[in-house]
Amino acid sequence: MTEPSLTEQRQAVGHVLRELREERKLSKLAVARHVGEPLRAVEGWEDGTGPLTFEDLVRLGRLFDVRLTEIAARIGPHAGPEVTNHGRT
Repeated sequence: MTEPSLTEQRQAVGHVLRELREERKLSKLAVARHVGEPLRAVEGWEDGTGPLTFEDLVRLGRLFDVRLTEIAARIGPHAGPEVTNHGRT
């Protein structure tokens, strides 16, 4: 198996973040306000074009009331095992 590119990894994370936001019926603007970031940052996280820090993930996890391990587990189906298992199969 080939490793997903950084773009593919970011898109997989963004897909999960969008799912979590939509499940909670939050707008992108509401997320931005809750985590103290501009709207364009949230849009970038969701479409995989914006940088996302560990601190951003922690704040999003708190907002969505999920642990980072749940976010990581949900990324797996979208990005393949390389993303969540660090290349180990």
